[in-house]
Amino acid sequence: MAFELRRTTFRVAPAGHQVGLVTLFAGEADEPGQSDQWISAQVQSAERSMKSVALNQIAALQLVRNLIDDEIERLTGLYRQEEQSQR
Repeated sequence: MAFELRRTTFRVAPAGHQVGLVTLFAGEADEPGQSDQWISAQVQSAERSMKSVALNQIAALQLVRNLIDDEIERLTGLYRQEEQSQR
């Protein structure tokens, strides 16, 4: 099976209000227990509930991507500092 985004869950939000918490699941199968590889995330979206589902999914995925990018940058800095101190 292909590793892909399987589920995006939005909390119920009144019309025109912020979407709020969004849960994402990507994996090889529909459930983590059926997948060898999977990613699960929950983020706070500021998008409005009346926007398209696709736009809300894009916003949530961008939040997750930004979190991952920030952590990669932080760890890269730590790794480089460690490498420099060992020279």
